[in-house]
Amino acid sequence: MASSQNLPLISHKCKDQTVSDKKRYPTFARAVPAESVIARSFIALLKHFCWYKFVVIFENAHANVELLTAIRRLLEEESQQVEQQKKRSDP
Repeated sequence: MASSQNLPLISHKCKDQTVSDKKRYPTFARAVPAESVIARSFIALLKHFCWYKFVVIFENAHANVELLTAIRRLLEEESQQVEQQKKRSDP
């Protein structure tokens, strides 16, 4: 409905990947990027600096686990892997 009237629709934290389709949702925008976008940026950073081995340390929170899953998925496509990962429960 918003796109039919050319009205912007801005979401603070929508995680649904289907709304990333700009042909179907041309006026939709996120204030926080989707995990897939963050993961692609992370992989680009690794490639830029030729980092082939790395360790991921993250707080054990749902959003962080989702991001790590997205990173792992992209790394598998690149035939790379996370050397180690460490979950932290406390800050």
